[in-house]
Amino acid sequence: MSLFQFGFSISSTRQQTPHAPENIALAASHLPDQEDTILGRNEYNQVAAAVVDLARPQPSQSRSKRSKYVQYSGEDRAKIAKYSCEHGNTKALPHFSKEYPNLKESTLRNFKKAYQDKLKVIQRQEGNVRQVTSLESLPRGRPPLLLELDCKLISFVKNLRARGGVVTGSVISAAAKGLIRSNPSLHQRYHSFEPTRGWIQSIYRRCNFSRQAGTTTRPPVLRGMYEECKLSFLTDIDKCINKHNIPPELVLNADQTPSSYVSVGRMTMAEKNSKSVPIKGLTDKRNITLTFVISLAGEFLPMQVIYQGKTKASLPRNFVFPKGFCLTQNPKHYSNEEETLKLIDSIINPYLVKTRQQLKLPPTQKAILIWDVFRGQTTERVLSKLASLNIEIVSVPANMTHFFQPLDLTVNGQAKKFCKEKFTTWYSQEVQRQLDSGTSFEDIEVDLRMSVIKPLHAGWLVALYDYLTGAEGRRSIFKGWEKAGVKEIVNSDKPLPPVDPFEEIYQA
Repeated sequence: MSLFQFGFSISSTRQQTPHAPENIALAASHLPDQEDTILGRNEYNQVAAAVVDLARPQPSQSRSKRSKYVQYSGEDRAKIAKYSCEHGNTKALPHFSKEYPNLKESTLRNFKKAYQDKLKVIQRQEGNVRQVTSLESLPRGRPPLLLELDCKLISFVKNLRARGGVVTGSVISAAAKGLIRSNPSLHQRYHSFEPTRGWIQSIYRRCNFSRQAGTTTRPPVLRGMYEECKLSFLTDIDKCINKHNIPPELVLNADQTPSSYVSVGRMTMAEKNSKSVPIKGLTDKRNITLTFVISLAGEFLPMQVIYQGKTKASLPRNFVFPKGFCLTQNPKHYSNEEETLKLIDSIINPYLVKTRQQLKLPPTQKAILIWDVFRGQTTERVLSKLASLNIEIVSVPANMTHFFQPLDLTVNGQAKKFCKEKFTTWYSQEVQRQLDSGTSFEDIEVDLRMSVIKPLHAGWLVALYDYLTGAEGRRSIFKGWEKAGVKEIVNSDKPLPPVDPFEEIYQA
């Protein structure tokens, strides 16, 4: 498999947590051919080498928050500067404190100097001194550092994006340093050059780029519809819990989420207002389906992992999952009625039986299961099975999972990020290992065959399970319940308003 074919996200070799900042997205295989750019051969080689160096771990740097920039009109500058020239800086600051509360002494000095310089120019050109009523600001920023090499850098970045590559500030920074190294005169002068955020932003502007992601469509939701669905959803949960006196440990939420063996970043720089933002690697179909189950008490149950295949030979070889996991397979690795029944028998029911015993509750004690209106979960067989196990169902409103599905609000996203960071760390380590062993850039290959990546991915899932069953995972689970509004109704003594606003009138 060729280097960077999937546009993966480069990360440091250091261990990362799911809360670490997202690493740099890079698609080196999408580098344009040297002939497609205006770069010379040496320049192109230096840029490519600089991009590869992004695979090496870099020390993290904290950035202080920038204060809000205040703009002054030309008349304001002239007024402030004139007063400062006549009365001095120490009197000017308190004089303008109410009108310009953010005025600093350094700014005042700059205005004063510009005012005096302009008076000198007028006297030199006209022979007399006249009043300065406007003092326009000088052009902000500095001229392009790389001069004509800026054009080459912009050409390279545009071609990179045109080939589906991911463009980030780090990619631009690495390419700029490569261009500097390829030009001895510039390298001698700017060998310690570190691109600033402002400079990188200027490259984006000249490329007409803005930060975008591959788009997903979602039906628009009217506020009135949202409020109605929220009230109905939470009322159903509230009534069920109160009617059957269901403890938090028996309030469950289940949801499916895909997991990719090869995780790639979705963010890139692209042309502003682009209708489509293709990124190679996003279409990789080598996925599995995970089913998560959580309780309102903050517990994370063992996972259901659905692999693609017809037999158990499709499962990871020589890998043992923790006790309680439900491993299964089908030709499309999707959840369906059969997989749902396996989930109930292998994970949900054993948990409920054990929890009822721990809480000293009878086997007939009701539980509640909150999940989507997915057709594989609403069949007669599934509903009959749940009823026989004393499990009540509350369905998340259709097309509203991003509002009311607790797992979808926190845990699912963290799981994807966790696996992505595991993959990118492993991938960058492989690239670094080959570079350190003397392998040339063109000859680097990372083995992404299923026999290699599948057991690695299984290990990442176990690490994910350990994380979600820990303290951080519990906080994330509680946050999901809170965002969905379920935690609020359980902890509140106030009754919810009726679903129908005219219900009380009808009853009267």
